[in-house]
Amino acid sequence: MMGLWDAYLRTFIALNSLPDSYTHCSVAKIDPLTVVTIDPDRLQYIVEGSVYPEQTRHANSFPMPKFQHAGKVTGGNWDAPVHRFDDSTLYQGFKAHFQEDRPWAETEFFQDVTTYLENGVGMWGCHTREEFQTRCSTLDALYESIDSNGYFSQRQLNRRSTPPMEDARTTSRTKQVIYDEITACVGRDGRLLFFDGRNRLAITKLLGLPSIPVWIMVRHPRWQQTREAVAAGDIPIQQLPERLRNHPDLHGLW
Repeated sequence: MMGLWDAYLRTFIALNSLPDSYTHCSVAKIDPLTVVTIDPDRLQYIVEGSVYPEQTRHANSFPMPKFQHAGKVTGGNWDAPVHRFDDSTLYQGFKAHFQEDRPWAETEFFQDVTTYLENGVGMWGCHTREEFQTRCSTLDALYESIDSNGYFSQRQLNRRSTPPMEDARTTSRTKQVIYDEITACVGRDGRLLFFDGRNRLAITKLLGLPSIPVWIMVRHPRWQQTREAVAAGDIPIQQLPERLRNHPDLHGLW
């Protein structure tokens, strides 16, 4: 059954991204499920105005489910670098808990979430303060697991024992990547912007990990033009700005 679900997801993603592929990708083809390796500190800015779930926001650049945006080339100003991940109350809450040893309940992050819950906005499957406190215990387990065992991609975890944060959604390889891999989008200037996977990104940043796997979901048309020029040989890699010469989304194009 899971093999059929994987096949459905892959077929949907391939067909859904096909129009953009024809329009924007003559030589620099896009694999909608591309996973690259980057330094987590490279994800400085976020696509949305908040790292909290979309039900807490009035508008979303790329509404869930994520897989409907996989491999898309989408214009607009969604890539404007405004909101920093490290400034979010979520990241600051993780920092206060894991580095300053403050109880979850004493962090602004915890207070923010419980306020949403008290106002009837469910988050991460929680609807009460007690449920969220239990979920915070799973975050502790995730932190300890990554600290002790290192960080693995979702495909690697699929071949290992069940990770602490796994739930009923993550029962197939493709679905595991779609729901649980840290996700980024590429802006017009090649900047990688965080989209989803907030817990894992916060933890890997705090642990100072040198690299993590990241699924690239959406690209800006102007960035795809750069990829096309590099793939066609119109822009030699040496003529790119130094910050782009080792860009993970350009690997294999020249």
